[in-house]
Amino acid sequence: MRETPTQSPKIIETVDYTYVPAGPRPFRTRLAWAVRAWGRHTFSRDSFTSSLRSLLWVAPLTLLIWVYAEREQVVPMKGVAVSLATRSTDAGRVIRVLAPAGGTLSVELEGPQAELEQAKDYLESTKFAVQVDQNLSPGEEHAVPIIPQLNRLPRIKSKGVTVTGGEPADVTVMIDPIKEWVLEVRARPEDKKTLSGPPVFTPNKVRLSGPQSVVERAMAQAAAQGQTLVGYVNLDPFKQQLAEPGKHVLPSVAVATSIKLDDPNVTIAPAVVSADIQVTDKAEKSVVLPYVRVLAAYPPDVQKADQLKPVYESTIPNVTVSGSDQQIELLQDQKFIPAAIFEVRFDDIENPAPASLIFQLPPGVHVSDQDAQRKITYTFKPRTAEPQ
Repeated sequence: MRETPTQSPKIIETVDYTYVPAGPRPFRTRLAWAVRAWGRHTFSRDSFTSSLRSLLWVAPLTLLIWVYAEREQVVPMKGVAVSLATRSTDAGRVIRVLAPAGGTLSVELEGPQAELEQAKDYLESTKFAVQVDQNLSPGEEHAVPIIPQLNRLPRIKSKGVTVTGGEPADVTVMIDPIKEWVLEVRARPEDKKTLSGPPVFTPNKVRLSGPQSVVERAMAQAAAQGQTLVGYVNLDPFKQQLAEPGKHVLPSVAVATSIKLDDPNVTIAPAVVSADIQVTDKAEKSVVLPYVRVLAAYPPDVQKADQLKPVYESTIPNVTVSGSDQQIELLQDQKFIPAAIFEVRFDDIENPAPASLIFQLPPGVHVSDQDAQRKITYTFKPRTAEPQ
């Protein structure tokens, strides 16, 4: 039997060592490690993809928020022109704007930037009627605050816009009562030249309704021209009938005032009348009358007419008249005595105004335009001073 040699045991040597802790790392090193760790985490594929996805919806949302905030920013706006309108009411009156001149004021606005332009366009494209207290006295001027009224407009309130001021802040208005007058219907002087006699109108009077100040101003203008405010018929649509001698009946002839009244609140009733006219032959003859006697007419129910007598020239010389041969012959043969009539007015006893003349002539005969403008002057003297 073979003997197996024995192996000597291995000897393991042990090493003794001592752990010595490392000292603190420098700040630069620690910062570099932190940056590298952040970079590995931030710029990893998964992180980059996630950030890109977030950016795709966060960026538009941020832009929308910014745009909304910009649009809703409250900003001022100056110099917005507001036009005010004259307004009629059911109370029989007209609210007339006296100031500012032209009925336009300048206001200042404040509100969201997106709404200001729309509010400006609305204010500048619309005329606004001034609201007044129903208890204000008619025929007088009143100052009315306008800014509160503009702020109550629904289209201003709904946009969040405020009218912060205006120039002027108050408007001056006059409450003009609606009145009624009765006017006589007449033919225009130029139309009378083609007629052989005074036309007959049915009805012969119309009612004029309108603001008191407007109509009274027209009456004063007519008086300054030696006339009265009347209703003139418009015969222009009937030129064919006016060119044919003879009698014509004209239905539905429009009536307008002798002084033009540019006011939408002025009305005439009835607005049309019928007219019976007699058109003369166009061949006219003109003669000069050496004189025409002057007659005075007195207004009814005037007590002063019994106390005072007008003193004036009894005739006016050299009056040119035109008409048909037959009618002119009546004048030349003194079969018709012409007269010039004026109305005596007792408004100013010391210095009465010159009076217009109304000529009394045969049908179809008329005076020249120059003679139609003649006036006569007169004074007064007591009737008791006359010899008995």
